[in-house]
Amino acid sequence: MDFDHWAEGIRPKLVKLATAQSGDEHEAEDVVQETLTALWRRGPEGIENLDAYAARAVWQNAAQRRSRRKNFLPIDSELLRDAGFDEPTAKETIEDQLRQNDIANALAQLPEAQRTVVQMHYYGDLSFKEIGSALSISMNTAASRCRYALNQLRHALSAYSKE
Repeated sequence: MDFDHWAEGIRPKLVKLATAQSGDEHEAEDVVQETLTALWRRGPEGIENLDAYAARAVWQNAAQRRSRRKNFLPIDSELLRDAGFDEPTAKETIEDQLRQNDIANALAQLPEAQRTVVQMHYYGDLSFKEIGSALSISMNTAASRCRYALNQLRHALSAYSKE
């Protein structure tokens, strides 16, 4: 197997998955790079499903990095202007934050097993078969968890929109 070719093909999926866990695309890129480097050094020989193994490793590494992260600094409006960037209007910023907060709150209310499947499927672009393999569950269980989670999310988000 050509590791470089394999890594190039799976990298976008892994970045999506790590972004779902970390919330930051740049940090996700770092997590994926570190994970692929460690996997290359270890050698993929003997790993039955390399895609699922890599997905699980990226997910765990992103989670560990997220838990170690201290406080982040919000971007300063003055720095944006000095760098020549326009700021979004206050209304756009608030609406985006509210939508993101609503989704994050609804996801946080899900049981961990369901939340993990949703994030792996929708943010990580993994199939239920890949998720099942990565989590050591059947693909039918992964699909069921996702279906139950989506029903709960629909209910929770409809409640947010009515407030």
